[in-house]
Formats: sequence, structure tokens, C-alpha cells
Amino acid sequence: MSRRVALPDGVADPNRTARRCCTVLLLLVLAFIGWIVLKPGPPAGVAQLGLRGYLWHGGRHGLPSWVSFDFVESLANVIMFVPLGLFGALAVPRMQWLVWPACTALSGVIETLQALLLPGRYGMVEDVVVNSLGALIGVLLAVPVLVSRRRRYRRAAAGRRSAKDRVPRSARQTPNGSVVRPTRSATELITSDGRNG
Repeated sequence: MSRRVALPDGVADPNRTARRCCTVLLLLVLAFIGWIVLKPGPPAGVAQLGLRGYLWHGGRHGLPSWVSFDFVESLANVIMFVPLGLFGALAVPRMQWLVWPACTALSGVIETLQALLLPGRYGMVEDVVVNSLGALIGVLLAVPVLVSRRRRYRRAAAGRRSAKDRVPRSARQTPNGSVVRPTRSATELITSDGRNG
């Protein structure tokens, strides 16, 4: 884990807006997942019947046998948790390593609630595993973005420091922080221009 470089005073964090957007998207994804998984009865029951019929018909006409309803349902569970892992890691970049275990724990809580409290729903360990896989994929997708953000942050910090370093040594800083540069006399200007002496 790398140490965070502090930004000098007066330099805005270049990643703040992106983190806020990811936090909003994370909350929307959580609300969507909550809406899907905490409803009594199977989600989209009519659509599930249609999908089962389509897959059965497809299986009789050349669709590979491994493309079953259980496979599609597991794939949907993976896909549902990818944005949760992605936006979670982007929203809390300093604790990104906690996002995957948090998503796995959330999936375990969801499955427990479905098994104990929701009629027509059942909790499955397999769902926890595939949800966890989806969250892991999301966290891994966030890694290149987080690396890019860290570089941008460090460049902003280094750029601000290097601008301060450009003040000539002959300049002095007053107690209130302003920089006073010495003025050159008319004789020095004529000498440095090469027109005299």
C-alpha cells in the first residue's frame, strides 16, 4: 500500500468530483440491488418463465446444453455485483481492499434474509460465491482507474511544489507568506543589457 502524498495549500484534489460521482453511483446500485433481492417471490417471475421456455426451445434447436437457466441466473448474479465492486473501490480508494470482503458479507446477509424472511425466496451459498466473484471483478476493473487517479494526484502535488520552488533564491518571503523580489537598479539593467560597461 502506498503512502498518500499531501497536496500543498491551495491545490484542489483533482479526484474529488470523480469520487463523489462514484459514491452516488454506488448508492444507486445498492438501491437497485436492494429492490431486486428483497422483494417477496422470485424477481421478474413472468420473465423467468419466458426465459426458461426460450432456453428449453433453444436447447432443442442447437443451443449448447450448458446454457441453462441456472447458468444464466448465476451469470446475472455475477453481473449484478460487478458495479458494486467497481463503484465501491472507486468511491473509497484508500480502503479499496475492504470492498470485496464487504460485498461478500453483504451477499451473505442478503441470502440469509431471503432464506429466513422472504416468502418465495431461498438463500443459497452458490449465490454468495457468484456475487463475490462479481464484486471481485468490479474491484479489479477499478485498479487501472485508481492507478491513474494516484498519478494525477501526485502530479498535482508535485506541480504545485515545483511552482513554489521556481521563486529565485534572491527573493525573500515575508512573515505573511508573500514573496518579495528584489528590484534591479538602473545601472544593473544597463550592464545586463550590454549597452554600457
